[in-house]
Amino acid sequence: MNKKTLLILLIIIILVVIFIGVYTITRQSSKNTFTQNIKIPTEVQQLADKYIIDLIGKSEFDSNYEIDYEKSEDCNEVVYGCYIRYKFLPGDKYGGSEYLLYYNGKSVGIANNGIPVTLPSCERDLNSCNFLLSLNDLKEIARKENLNDDYFRMVMRDQRILIEISYCDLNTMDNRKKILVNPKNGEILWRGLNEECQGII
Repeated sequence: MNKKTLLILLIIIILVVIFIGVYTITRQSSKNTFTQNIKIPTEVQQLADKYIIDLIGKSEFDSNYEIDYEKSEDCNEVVYGCYIRYKFLPGDKYGGSEYLLYYNGKSVGIANNGIPVTLPSCERDLNSCNFLLSLNDLKEIARKENLNDDYFRMVMRDQRILIEISYCDLNTMDNRKKILVNPKNGEILWRGLNEECQGII
């Protein structure tokens, strides 16, 4: 292969690499624009952020909470309201721990069927989010208790973050229960009725 052909081949490779880079950056930028500016207007997000900050504090919010644009609803043209979902990042270890806010066109609040929820805070947690339980450990506990092992939520009780595991079948009254598990050692600290299960029967 002569030098001229080699140079042309090199130029083509460089142009292809540049094109792929520009395409990737443009696509990511348009995705960010969509998720951050189109789905949830800035003023709505600021209102939702402030609501959570008022509950847990700014440093906790900045460190451990993030809006989930993909799972939030479009709040641009609110007729009946929209849902905005936030992730508690330390909960990612267990498949995510998410909290739903409802925006009614004027204000926001936690959407939880009227059941009180205290958002988890590593700053207020006596164990500082030092979770020793593995995801497999948690799934095993859920299965032993005959509960859902697909989704776990973190809640705050007595200055400790605990993991909530529950079950709800709307077609039957059987096994509508919830447990709270210590993420340090897997101890079940509370058992009771799943009050969020609101099926008809």
